[in-house]
Amino acid sequence: NISSVRHVDHCIGFFGVVAWVKYKLLIRHMTTPINIHTYIQRGIYVVECSGEFDETNVDTQFEKIFSFIEPASQKKFVIIGLRDVDYVNSKFIGYVADISNRLEEHGGKLILADTEKIRDTLEICWLHQIIELFETVKQAEDHLVAEYSAFLQQQEEVEQEEQKKALKESLEKPVE
Repeated sequence: NISSVRHVDHCIGFFGVVAWVKYKLLIRHMTTPINIHTYIQRGIYVVECSGEFDETNVDTQFEKIFSFIEPASQKKFVIIGLRDVDYVNSKFIGYVADISNRLEEHGGKLILADTEKIRDTLEICWLHQIIELFETVKQAEDHLVAEYSAFLQQQEEVEQEEQKKALKESLEKPVE
């Protein structure tokens, strides 16, 4: 009987919606464990993570990361260590790309380290093409220290040139 088949489809659809609503309500109160440890070492902002970044925690965890590295309007070098991260979702990829863009706008840089467990995901999203990946946080730190030292030396040279120019202008200026 066609009417009984439609009734069964309607009931399954209704119970499917009920199950989905229960799932959404349940997931709102559950979060996947993730640990984030932040510190500054040798002038580099380091964020070390363990666990999984998924829909239940990615927004709140990245709020913590953003507050640690803010203001991103200053030149900063940031490393996100992912040694014990087993899973990342698409929001994670978006947040990482956003941090990278913000830092690069001001001459800074983001590096990801210890990405072995999630490297396939990063490569599928082509994230490894826009953000450097290092085997360890230590290797990333060493790389950035070298880059940071070059930046400081360059800034010092620019300041010296500006001082020389200002001195030359003041000597050429007629005394009144």
